[in-house]
Amino acid sequence: MEDNYFGLKKAIVILIILSVLQFLGGLFITAAAMLINKNLNITLIAGFVNIIVFGSYIYYLASRDGADLFNFYSIKRFRTIYLFPGLLLILGISILVSEFDNILRTVLPLHEIFLLENLISTNGSFFDILVEILTLCIVAPLTEELIFRGLILERLNRTISSPKAIFWSAFLFGLFHLNPLQFPGAFIYGCIFGYLFILSGSVLPGIILHAAVNFLPVLLIDIIGVSINGYIPTSETLHQPVWFNALGIILSLFGILLFFMLKRKKAPDFF
Repeated sequence: MEDNYFGLKKAIVILIILSVLQFLGGLFITAAAMLINKNLNITLIAGFVNIIVFGSYIYYLASRDGADLFNFYSIKRFRTIYLFPGLLLILGISILVSEFDNILRTVLPLHEIFLLENLISTNGSFFDILVEILTLCIVAPLTEELIFRGLILERLNRTISSPKAIFWSAFLFGLFHLNPLQFPGAFIYGCIFGYLFILSGSVLPGIILHAAVNFLPVLLIDIIGVSINGYIPTSETLHQPVWFNALGIILSLFGILLFFMLKRKKAPDFF
């Protein structure tokens, strides 16, 4: 049976429990690896713990209510016409958020544990790249979107207005990352993914775009081998080139413009 009431407090409690379980799971695996003198990839650990903790909870909720995963988490077909402008928008925002992170670090020095270079290896092996793609582009988008949009946003939207539900689900999404550098981007992405969820009634647009924005740094840095100053925060604070920031602005504005043009014209789906 589904919960009669799913409020913000319950969402917070659920996320605290999941965060604690993730921390304990990561701590256990790391300690076990140290005992047998094995150096494990931190991204691999994060992905494995994510699958176990989030996956178990996702499956538990659906089975408890006697529903299949697809219906319970709104995994269904959607009109794909908004994916292209959505992709342009989040890619542009990812560039601007990266520069905002650099600015933030000039006024708020952070421990190196918060740096994204811990998750994106700049000189990774084929195995490292494969782990990054699996964890950041498949596991994280699937599990996080099912929880934050398929569960939290969908339930909150039953009791409060859609704008408020989108805001709070995105805010919690940002807090869940437990990283000041990731909060601004996660919050903005959460708002976009949330809006697309309300618009389409499906969690799939968020999963696809979430995977795309996580794949961008892996593609540029690890696969193509492009080096852009300041794009991935490192121990040395750098700012991105002006042309790269300009590209971020152009992509963001063009994505927003195209989105509203398509919505105003109510264009038919092109897939």
